[in-house]
Amino acid sequence: MEALVAVAVIGVALLFLVALLAHEARLAARAPAQRAAEQLLELAIEELRADILPLKEGETIYADGAEWPALVGHGGTVVWIDAMQLPELDYAHNLWEVTVKVRYRAGRDLLTRSLTTRIWTG
Repeated sequence: MEALVAVAVIGVALLFLVALLAHEARLAARAPAQRAAEQLLELAIEELRADILPLKEGETIYADGAEWPALVGHGGTVVWIDAMQLPELDYAHNLWEVTVKVRYRAGRDLLTRSLTTRIWTG
């Protein structure tokens, strides 16, 4: 009887160990993919500020390297840029609110990161 309880306890411990190792592998795949996604977010904002990417009202979607060269090598990554020109204020003309969202794959997970900021133009 005691041997049966010991085998059951060892079996449960092994199941927890397998789950822990699988989760660790997912986290190891997620870290570099998240770093690359955040770099794309920052690059998109900087290219909007530098007028490399067009800043236009509404939503713009970039899904491959032909549309935006920064996506070359990021298979399956999609970038949404949602821009809205804010009403003119006494102290701020041509002020835009921009949200950049990146959908990317980290291992078998499909994740999303986003960044919202305001940009002055012209």
